Amino acid sequence: MESPVALLMGAGASACFGKETAVGFLRNLNYALTQAIPSSEIERLRLPDDWVYEIKESIARTTHCESNPNLVTRLARDVDLEDVLGYLEDLKTSAKVVDGLSPSFNPGWQAHDTARVKQISEILLKAFHTVIRSHYSTVPGAQSRDNSNAWPEDVYLPLLSELRDLSGEVPVFTTNYDLALEQAFSQGDWVLLDGFTTGDVLARHWSLRNYESLEASFGARTTCLFKLHGSCDWYYESPERVLNLNRFAPEVGDLQATAIYPQARKSELIMRHPFRELYDCLKSWIEPTTDERVRLLVVVGFSFREPQLNELLRVPAAAGRVRILWVDPNASEEHLLHAVPSPPFSRRVSKMEFGSDTIDDLVAHVKEALPA
Repeated sequence: MESPVALLMGAGASACFGKETAVGFLRNLNYALTQAIPSSEIERLRLPDDWVYEIKESIARTTHCESNPNLVTRLARDVDLEDVLGYLEDLKTSAKVVDGLSPSFNPGWQAHDTARVKQISEILLKAFHTVIRSHYSTVPGAQSRDNSNAWPEDVYLPLLSELRDLSGEVPVFTTNYDLALEQAFSQGDWVLLDGFTTGDVLARHWSLRNYESLEASFGARTTCLFKLHGSCDWYYESPERVLNLNRFAPEVGDLQATAIYPQARKSELIMRHPFRELYDCLKSWIEPTTDERVRLLVVVGFSFREPQLNELLRVPAAAGRVRILWVDPNASEEHLLHAVPSPPFSRRVSKMEFGSDTIDDLVAHVKEALPA
């Protein structure tokens, strides 16, 4: 990747397509989990107060939690999805352990109790993954020509065309799980390399080699997409084999989702396949071994609240080897300086919405920020 310009997209980049924010997603997740199991069963399990009881009571008042928006907002801010997922996995594992040990200590133990716990945890796990896949695989702007929402192809393709004219190929890095970029490229005459494409066929499993095999042959209409936190349609067949579910499997079955949810264990999960390779790609673009040109990272809809990503940028940004252009209506100079300390000439902030009607303004900012 020799391009001196790259895009880093966060959740805010999909807002113009009508995608719900974390609050809307949590509302759907809360409802799915509380409806998957009867309240009586939830009470029997004595699930943690910090999420299930508050969610259950909120749902009892109104299906959509509209009567208690403060609760939903706080959940969106405080609930750690990996904690929820981890709890459900632990619940299932504990049921198996207890089921095996209890008869030794208590001959009167009723095995059906732990069997029910295991069954409930599996139901909740299925509901958890179903909501996540449904939420992120749907791109509202791509479903109907709603005047209030942009279409992905009307935003990404013109933007990438403009940036390509300025600096050549532009790799795209994203922390999003959604399929907005895939939707955009399915409607255009560009080729999207996402780690699954080899020649004119689709590879069953994700691999870095699938980028390398086509990067040169497709030429100017090629864009590489690196989904740093995985995708709603990626699932593990094994620890080193990631399958694209939409292309190669009709149902999830026992496959494990390949995604890093907002949680505290990111530093551990990032070391797994395919995330370690994806982060290495970003690192190699930030600090290439052969290209000494100053880099420009155009950041759209990203909050700079990812310590691992911030850490990759700190040293090269402080040394002036990477410049950052942050495009977001909530962007602030103070927050960027705190997250990634850098000299004034290495950072720019543009408080603007991202969408089809702001592409010209965004490109103008890129031209101003480009190293001479």
